Amino acid sequence: MNSFWTNTNYLNNNSTKTKTNKDVNMLNTNSYSNNTYSNNNNNNNNNTYSNNVRICDNLINDQINMFLYGSYAYLVMSTYFSQNEISMMGLSKLFKELSENKRTLSHELIEYQQKHNKKIKFTKIDTINTNSWSAHSAFKNTIDFEMSINTSLQKLYNSSNKLNNHNLSNFLQTSMINSQLDLIRQLNILSTQLKLCGQGSGLYFFDQNLLKKYNKQV
Repeated sequence: MNSFWTNTNYLNNNSTKTKTNKDVNMLNTNSYSNNTYSNNNNNNNNNTYSNNVRICDNLINDQINMFLYGSYAYLVMSTYFSQNEISMMGLSKLFKELSENKRTLSHELIEYQQKHNKKIKFTKIDTINTNSWSAHSAFKNTIDFEMSINTSLQKLYNSSNKLNNHNLSNFLQTSMINSQLDLIRQLNILSTQLKLCGQGSGLYFFDQNLLKKYNKQV
């Protein structure tokens, strides 16, 4: 089954290439005064910094929209597994928790940007065409998506470091990146357990164990 996370491709479509200014022509250096050369260097540095800020802001907007799409998709999955004819309530609660987690993360980034007087750009969320999932395909798609989130967070983290924006870097590391790595590890453990359970009664007991876990948290 193909991945239903088709909308995540917008990260690649919206990626911004760094533009560089033309180098100063060094053939006629005698015609430039020291002040003029210094001003050109300053202008180049300012333009490079402004461009890096713009790239970082675009990456934050992409990350916000990626979280919102994940929240929507996980809610769709949670609803599917809670249907009467499916009745896999453990999986349903797992995906509901993931949906709420992604929504919370999007709000945290939105609040961070608004504190710094930045504009938020929301993108269209496409309808998910997949109408049904097996437990195995749902986990595979989920792990693939969470891995793509980790990649985009690392890209954003590197961009903030390039700007020496230690506040943003620390925020990403402590509030998102560390927990994202833990989530991927937990999902991989669950996926392995699911494979060992197989189908039929094994799948039933796997789902019941998940349900007990979430019921204990209430």
